[in-house]
Amino acid sequence: MTKPIGKHFMKLRLIPLALIFILSEACTDVSEQVELVAENVSQRPNIIFLLADDQSAGTLSSAGHPVLQTPNLDRLVSEGTVFENAFTVQPICAPSRFALLTGQYERTNGLGFSSPYRATEQQWQHTYPALMRQSGYHTGFIGKFGVEFYTFRGQTQSKFDFWRAHDGWLSFFIKDNPGNTAIEHYADSKQEIATEIMGESIESFLNSLPEDKPFQLSVSFSAPHGSMTSSMYLDADTSHCETRQCRKMGVSANRNPKLADHPIYGERYRNAGITAVSDLFKDPNYYLPVEVVDHNKRKQWYDYLYDPETNPEHTVRYYQQITGIDRVVGQLWEQLKEKDLLDNTIIIYTSDHGLITGQYGVGGKGLLYDQATKVPLIIVDPREAKGVKSDALVLTVDLAPTMLSMAGISIPDIMQGKNLQALLTEPDGDWRDEILTESLTTVEDKTMSEALRTSKWKYIRYFATPECPYKESDLEFSKRPTVFEQLFDLEADPGERSNLVAIDEYSDTLQDMRERISRRSRELTDESVRYKNRIDLASREVGKGCW
Repeated sequence: MTKPIGKHFMKLRLIPLALIFILSEACTDVSEQVELVAENVSQRPNIIFLLADDQSAGTLSSAGHPVLQTPNLDRLVSEGTVFENAFTVQPICAPSRFALLTGQYERTNGLGFSSPYRATEQQWQHTYPALMRQSGYHTGFIGKFGVEFYTFRGQTQSKFDFWRAHDGWLSFFIKDNPGNTAIEHYADSKQEIATEIMGESIESFLNSLPEDKPFQLSVSFSAPHGSMTSSMYLDADTSHCETRQCRKMGVSANRNPKLADHPIYGERYRNAGITAVSDLFKDPNYYLPVEVVDHNKRKQWYDYLYDPETNPEHTVRYYQQITGIDRVVGQLWEQLKEKDLLDNTIIIYTSDHGLITGQYGVGGKGLLYDQATKVPLIIVDPREAKGVKSDALVLTVDLAPTMLSMAGISIPDIMQGKNLQALLTEPDGDWRDEILTESLTTVEDKTMSEALRTSKWKYIRYFATPECPYKESDLEFSKRPTVFEQLFDLEADPGERSNLVAIDEYSDTLQDMRERISRRSRELTDESVRYKNRIDLASREVGKGCW
């Protein structure tokens, strides 16, 4: 395994190699491209990428959360850089995860729940795990793969040197749910709880490292996703329940004998005075009209978030599961320390997106409020300063190019993110002044949407949902009429509850944001069309349904 050079490993010098992908023919030979990029394999850092599922920004005790206890994630904050304005490019599972792998928006890579496409082998060759493996890294993947729609399904294990992962969703007690298809992947685990099984798998990976290669490990937790929070007590006596949400969350999870005395999943947070989110007591369309949100669709998955009786129980479980991840992070830190790997290992922690837990009278994700799009992001790089905060506007598509650059690999021209290393060195340095986010999934609502956000303003525009799957022309938003708009002053209204669209005082700002989002949206669409014209896209399988 790679050992530190002195106290810290050396910063890498990238060979000025033009890495241009010619994608009009069959798969590019990635090995020929990356083998020349990084000098001296022994000097390259190890990189660990930790990904939570549905964890909103602000859910760390170091971020000032009044209830949550996350001492090990707080240690990462003190040892590295925390990005206080980090956002996913799309707040729903599969497209957000493929964006992390590819450094591209769904509009470009084509992978999404309502998309007509599947990810291909050709596209995989340009993800950060593929490029790092081809450049000499020992790669591993643990947990939820989450891409869902791809042509090489069943062959993913061959893409990594270490694979202990799954498609689909996990239950909290994996082995106790016979209907969970992931059982086969974790049947031999000593632990019972899914998050703790991820920790066990991390230890197995670290105990099997080769001596002559740096490593890159991606760990994708299933917590605190609803599949986990709603399955903590599947055998509960719910004979008193008259609703589905009661059957999911109507009994305290710590009444499960397996959890009653657990230090995290037992009593923790149950006496913290947690109550239902206040927006649930307003008209359900107080913030979003019926033309935009479909509460009946959302309640298929998130009915317990809508109900003031079950909403607090979800919050307790949600917080517990974040603390459960925190404990695994602490175990990882100690294992790296014992193996003398801390000084040459970069750790990155974030989430695929956040979760709306009753705010705005809504449950779930997919909407472009900060509650769903804003995520925690911490980068610990032993070469850089400690305890740094950055308020730069960063995106999850920035992480793939950042990891490649850290590994001494040139960043492909098809990646749409930016290298964050400049912000690790100069947190207040020159950076982007606006970000674009999108929501192309129509499973939960009646609209598609996109948003432009600056440090002060946020503008969201909604478009009528097309047929599913959507067509390429449906993504040309600058040519489509809006059905609803929102404008927020984030300095005065960080909770995004006062829509300023109809107020004359803000008409100039509104027009400016309309023009800016149209310009940025056209640029992204044009860039996406060029990309899709250079590769062979695979259509979604007939009969697989459309979200």
